[in-house]
Amino acid sequence: MKKLITSIGIVGIVATIAVGATIAYFNDVETSSGNTITAGSLNLQLECPGTETTESASLNPNYGYDTTQKEPKGYTLNTEDLAKLATSDNSRYDSKDKWEKKSYSDDEYIDFAFPDLPPGATRVNSVVLKFEWQREKEINAARLQFTTDGGSNWQTHDLSLPHENTDDLVTLNLKDYGIDTVAEVNNLIIRFQATHNPAGAKTKHNWVQVNVDYTTGSPATWCENSLTGQFNVAGIKPNDVGVPATVKYKNNGSVGGKLKVGVSGIVDNENIRYSPESAAGDTTEGTGEMSQYLHLWVNGIDVGKLANLAATPYDTGITVAPGAEGTLTINWSLPDDASINQVQSDSSLFNIDFIL
Repeated sequence: MKKLITSIGIVGIVATIAVGATIAYFNDVETSSGNTITAGSLNLQLECPGTETTESASLNPNYGYDTTQKEPKGYTLNTEDLAKLATSDNSRYDSKDKWEKKSYSDDEYIDFAFPDLPPGATRVNSVVLKFEWQREKEINAARLQFTTDGGSNWQTHDLSLPHENTDDLVTLNLKDYGIDTVAEVNNLIIRFQATHNPAGAKTKHNWVQVNVDYTTGSPATWCENSLTGQFNVAGIKPNDVGVPATVKYKNNGSVGGKLKVGVSGIVDNENIRYSPESAAGDTTEGTGEMSQYLHLWVNGIDVGKLANLAATPYDTGITVAPGAEGTLTINWSLPDDASINQVQSDSSLFNIDFIL
């Protein structure tokens, strides 16, 4: 009997411990602080066309300074001298005196400066130098140098020596020498230098010209306003199809989105209701029907009538990731229809919406 009671006691103790374990725990608390949840943003931007045009300018020297003249030291080219440099012909500007240095010297050179580009120039697309010259036999080296900062820094091009007393035309892309902005072209100075061996000799200069292709106007920009004037067409007829317009878009937000194209702000104008319109079933005096017949195309796909797209935008199936860019082609058509006569003389003003 003693053994049995002991066994029961042991069972009772175990049960007590088990029950106790279900109703009490030790505790330890840690805190994750500063939690913030913020929604991402979608910011669809369209490329608004700019007003840029490309122009060309041929710049001839409007100033020259020749330090080969010894007495008095230095000579400023006059109008007649500068005119000799304006074209490639038989009129040449001769260095005032002989080149006397056997190595290049900072006090023996001929400098040429040029007029500014026209006001409104915003970007330089190309800048090419035409430099035609000849040498006397004793000239044994020659070079051109370029500066755009008043002479603090120079870029150098060593010239090949032509046969004596023979014109040599040198053509250089000055962009290769770091001259590629409007300010740099406007501040350009070209320096010619020569050396001799064994006695002094002269050089002759036939043509100095800088040809610049440049841009004026404002570039295309990303904008969040509606594009205007994509289509402005009059006199259309059944089965006409427009000329595609390209729209560039960008997601400037932080999350991606699906791109849709819709129509809003439709204003249908009846203009004049001719008898064929009435015969075709047009009973709405003063209200046009163009949006019920005119179709919109996106990337070569007929996506439906304007009126329908005003209610349900077209899903392009394009996902635009944050920072991604792309293009859509937009067009219109007026398919033939049994009641197409209803749109005679009608017009439609509408917005094309790009939705992200």
